[in-house]
Amino acid sequence: MGVFEKKSCYVIAGASRGLGRSMAINFAKKARRESVMILLSRDMKALKEVETEIKSSCQDVKVVVSGFDQGDLDEKKFNNIFENIFKENNLSIDNFEQAVIVHNAGTLGDNSKYVKDLVNVSELNTHFGVNVTGNILLNSACLKFFTQEKFAHRYVINISSLTAIKAFKSFSLYCTVKAARDMFYKVMTEEEPTIRVLSYAPGPCETDMQIKCRENTSDPEVKQMFECKY
Repeated sequence: MGVFEKKSCYVIAGASRGLGRSMAINFAKKARRESVMILLSRDMKALKEVETEIKSSCQDVKVVVSGFDQGDLDEKKFNNIFENIFKENNLSIDNFEQAVIVHNAGTLGDNSKYVKDLVNVSELNTHFGVNVTGNILLNSACLKFFTQEKFAHRYVINISSLTAIKAFKSFSLYCTVKAARDMFYKVMTEEEPTIRVLSYAPGPCETDMQIKCRENTSDPEVKQMFECKY
């Protein structure tokens, strides 16, 4: 996958911490001269810190940060997000040879409960809204803005997980949304053959989410499994 071979517009959702932050920094280091990093997160303070770190070591790459809550399911915010970002930062879509979209934003959900305990409708709707509906809406916004007519090369990277294919007790919510996202992007590969799609499961990473995985789970067997990995 030649994501660093051409002058690119990179969009990384969930770039303020953990894996998203690491990807943003490392992508910027490898990016071609005059590429642009568009970093999205609802945590603007942390996102600004990522911006500062990239600018200190990558002078030839432009960084744009934008406050964005994937769980705020307002269609207008999704439809106009990239038009607004490009206009506000004086960017031209004609300046890039390819687009690279990284879908990293997501939440763990409540992994302190077993399946029989999941009865709160609001919590369920919020979880699926952030991880599935919001992800789908953002992806659609990307495809409508970064069109095949403008970009001969388009890449979409979905950050997946072992939980998409393997069941873990007390992780029903996370397993379900990860499996749903993997299938969504499999369908997209059938519909959009010109787009290179990768669902990438990085394995255990020592992030804030990973800490919650092992500290909040109700299941002692799963908890021990996570603790043995660190």
